[in-house]
Amino acid sequence: MKYTGWGTTLFLLLLVAMYAGKKVDEKMGNESPYIAVSFMFVVLIVQFYKLIKDLS
Repeated sequence: MKYTGWGTTLFLLLLVAMYAGKKVDEKMGNESPYIAVSFMFVVLIVQFYKLIKDLS
C-alpha cells in the first residue's frame, strides 16, 4: 500500500515537467521540445532513484 500512489505521482510530475518545458521552449524560440524532454527525463531519473532507494 505504500507505493500505490507512486504511478499517479509520476504521471502528474511528468505532466508538470512537460508543461514547464514547453513554456521554456516557447520562450527560447526552440522549434523542437528539447527542454521539455530534458525536464521529463530528469523527473524520471529522480523518481526511479527515489523508488530504488526506498526499496533497498
